[in-house]
Amino acid sequence: RKSLITILENAIGMDITTIPIPVSYNESTSFLMRMCEFLQYWQLLEIADTLEDPFTRLLYVTAFSVSNYASSGRTSKPFNPLLGETFEYIDDSGVRFVAEQVSHHPPIGAGSLESEHFIVEQYHNVKTKIKVTSNLLDVEPSGYTRITLKSSGSVYIYDGCRTLVNNLIVGSMWIDHDGDVIVREVNSDRYAIVEYKKTGRLFGDWHKYVGAVYSGDNTEVFEFEGKWNENMVAKIKSKGLKLIKQQDGHLSGIGMTVDDEAVIWENDIPMSDIQPYKGWKCTEFTYLLGNISDDQHLPDTDSRLRSDRLDKHIYYFYCV
Repeated sequence: RKSLITILENAIGMDITTIPIPVSYNESTSFLMRMCEFLQYWQLLEIADTLEDPFTRLLYVTAFSVSNYASSGRTSKPFNPLLGETFEYIDDSGVRFVAEQVSHHPPIGAGSLESEHFIVEQYHNVKTKIKVTSNLLDVEPSGYTRITLKSSGSVYIYDGCRTLVNNLIVGSMWIDHDGDVIVREVNSDRYAIVEYKKTGRLFGDWHKYVGAVYSGDNTEVFEFEGKWNENMVAKIKSKGLKLIKQQDGHLSGIGMTVDDEAVIWENDIPMSDIQPYKGWKCTEFTYLLGNISDDQHLPDTDSRLRSDRLDKHIYYFYCV
């Protein structure tokens, strides 16, 4: 931490993405791999694509937007992608992710996740600023995520919330999110608002968020709450509308009574027990993204082939 303080002394008020940080502070992932990790609960979109009710579709898309933060609590830093760096991942079910670093300064990554049910388009850039007086790193997102559900043709768009890396210089680092995220259905008056709660004293409201799905006349159809690293629980609020639960617990439409609850999403991907990913508190999905199988043929620009990333693995086992 002393060496980090020395580096940051001259970086107060600057964008940290322009400052070289020693590799020892990195985990063995690239930000392009993190972009794919943010989308790991794409099954929510597959469910949304099968639903007929537009409000329930919007609810599941909103749950997907919250699940993007499920893995964001890690404090280790991913590698900054090089200009032209790429990453691709193909799931056994046929879901495919492709990303490329399209700008170096400012750092901008563009990605696409696609299946027979949906298309997710990402365009992400972050601005970071060190606030030594508050002992934190302030991360302001820029860009957007656009989702198209193929069966209905519905299109949704949302941006991101503010992220704070606390105890950057002194103390144990921890991550917080706060601010409002609006999920809008394009060419419709339906929308959802997610309010990420800022952590108070004694860690009150840490990880918590609340929100609602609204109709065009600003009437609440669903309200929901949970923790961004754990779950979403939804409750119907409009009279005359009901929740219909399938045997697997998912909603198939609007059916039960007002104030009935349903768990829409749970963070259930297990943590990896394989080093060094276990030490970085990564999930099994993260390990899968970083692993290279014998039958894979990757372009030279792929994040997994970066020499500094591979050296990070060697450095880790050397230290052990």
